[in-house]
Amino acid sequence: WYLYKDGEIKSRLDNKCLTTNGKNNSDLFISDCSNSPNQLWNWDNKSNRLVLKSSMNSTDNQKCVGLSNKKVDENTLLAGCSNNNCGDKNKRFLQLKNCNSSINPEEVWSFT
Repeated sequence: WYLYKDGEIKSRLDNKCLTTNGKNNSDLFISDCSNSPNQLWNWDNKSNRLVLKSSMNSTDNQKCVGLSNKKVDENTLLAGCSNNNCGDKNKRFLQLKNCNSSINPEEVWSFT
């Protein structure tokens, strides 16, 4: 993954963008980059969170990238897995979360 200055987060595999539908607790997905507000993110230096750029001006309604609770998704396979017999079927997904002044460890990210 690459975080670009314009706010896009692109997969180095296929150059597609991390995208949200804008609803809280909805899974994020990959789609063609279109400079949509639902594809533009800001890095918050103070909290190490990825915040949806369009929500940055709201102090009490910022939306950031977090993790879902464990859930079963039969349509998502682990890399290198030809069937669902390898690994745990309970998976966690990137989600859009409400983020506030109390920082949840599952909202904190780092890039190298």
